Amino acid sequence: MKLTRSDVIVLSIFFLFLCGGAYYLYDYYSRLGYGSDATMMPFDEKTFSRLQNIVLNSPVEHNIPNRECYRISQNVKQTDSPEKITASVQNAINECSLGGGGRIVIDRGSWIIQSLLLKNHIDFSIEEGSEILFDENILSYPTSVPYRFEGIRTNMSQPLLYGFECEDVKISGKGSIRGNEKAWLKYAESEKYWFEFLYQESEEREKVENRTQYSLKDTMAFRPDMIGFSFCSNISVEGVTLENSPRNSIRALFSNKMLFQDLIIKVNSLDGDAVVLDSSSNILYSGGKIQSEKGDGIVFQSGLDAEGRAMDENPLQNIRIQNVDILQSRNAIHIDRAMSGGMNRIVTKDIHIYETVNGIATSLPSGIGGSLRHFLFQNIKMDTVFENAIFMDLSSSEDDMRLRSKETKKEDVRLRDIFFVNVQAYSKNNAMTLKNFYPKNGNVLRNSFFYFKNIDVASPNGSFFQGLHQSLFEGILSKGIGVDNENPSLKIMDSLNIFFSTLDCEKEVSKDCLEFSGTNQRILFSDPVLKENVMLYPRIINKEEKTSKQEGIIEEDPDQEVD
Repeated sequence: MKLTRSDVIVLSIFFLFLCGGAYYLYDYYSRLGYGSDATMMPFDEKTFSRLQNIVLNSPVEHNIPNRECYRISQNVKQTDSPEKITASVQNAINECSLGGGGRIVIDRGSWIIQSLLLKNHIDFSIEEGSEILFDENILSYPTSVPYRFEGIRTNMSQPLLYGFECEDVKISGKGSIRGNEKAWLKYAESEKYWFEFLYQESEEREKVENRTQYSLKDTMAFRPDMIGFSFCSNISVEGVTLENSPRNSIRALFSNKMLFQDLIIKVNSLDGDAVVLDSSSNILYSGGKIQSEKGDGIVFQSGLDAEGRAMDENPLQNIRIQNVDILQSRNAIHIDRAMSGGMNRIVTKDIHIYETVNGIATSLPSGIGGSLRHFLFQNIKMDTVFENAIFMDLSSSEDDMRLRSKETKKEDVRLRDIFFVNVQAYSKNNAMTLKNFYPKNGNVLRNSFFYFKNIDVASPNGSFFQGLHQSLFEGILSKGIGVDNENPSLKIMDSLNIFFSTLDCEKEVSKDCLEFSGTNQRILFSDPVLKENVMLYPRIINKEEKTSKQEGIIEEDPDQEVD
């Protein structure tokens, strides 16, 4: 067969592309530590540096006139009915906003009110010594406002202080806002039941206006949040104390440019979270204390399953949490299962956590989709956690399996560039648990580029990693405590491309800190004594091979299934 000049040119171009692609892949993987020289995977200083500067300063610039529109004590008495007080304050908010904006002042005293709707260019000022108490007659509350519950859109009870499609709003002062949590207890018990109906309507693409209408009279409703902003921008909440919320204390939903500063939050309600940041962007949360005994501290959300994936234009992104004390919560910092819309560029820094079940946690159902990219957890101190300092589980609980019983589109969660830097913790159970990181609905491993740097954790049971991919552990100090301190510091199962540098577990030989099971590939360990890298697992282990771990090959567990 004779080749024409055109054929030769096409083949030459194809050959050049082939060689170029091969060189690029070789160079790329060599730099990540896949070359024959056994080079360690590098710490990604460039991405780390960029994350340090995410929302470094307040994104909010208020344009609220410096004038007082209304002072509550000059218009109503504390003994007036909640209906009269609420009407007086709401009318003042409406008129002040129409007139260009200003301050609405709640001065000294206890004021019983009902739900309020915030408007543009309003500074809702709650002065020191003042106290807002929300009316326990919950049948008086608006019941059909657009909102989202656990990642699913619905019409539900209006938050006690609610902003919808508003801009330039400020809640400030040293006063207190106290919810009516006890009045909503009977609704708390049935929320999970009604949520299953709501979820199925969402998966079937039922329009929000056609979904089930919930009634307060029939206890068929979802509890409202205390403060909620939906589709708002240029918002700040500063200095106030929030207590006894019906459910969550604060939710930012589909909103942009927000500042939360020096807040004191105490939540006692069932499944009540302190702060929920939901499909919003450019948020700085700084200072203050959080306590949530039956819920979570700070929660990240971006929509659940199909509804989240249909809202790709609304991921949770550009978030900074800093200088916050979190105590007595279920999970101090929680990446919620309602994350299918994706999360990107999240910084949590200088956090003090104590007396929580888990420190940093996420439990994501298999096939939920979405992505977690560019997370930084830095300077985290955990005095006491009862289960795990860091917990990530990419599997499905019994509740998730029941909820998602119908066939839905299934995608693996995608994780990339997750940094844990300068974490110090004391755990009564496990140090770190990262498990079920297998591909369930595809052939690509679901995580890449996990970085653990300067991690100091004391625990009786050490850490367990299952299915990790491309992870670097640098400066790890793991201490055993209690009667079980002979346990291995790090248990690794079915993992690929794991790099250990400067590992210290208080044993004579550092590699004795590691225990392997399942099928592993390329586990690289930097030996401080030999001053060289040791390849513990240079290749995939065949199940038939049974040799000691000192020889670099583990004894296979015949009952262990490997994806």
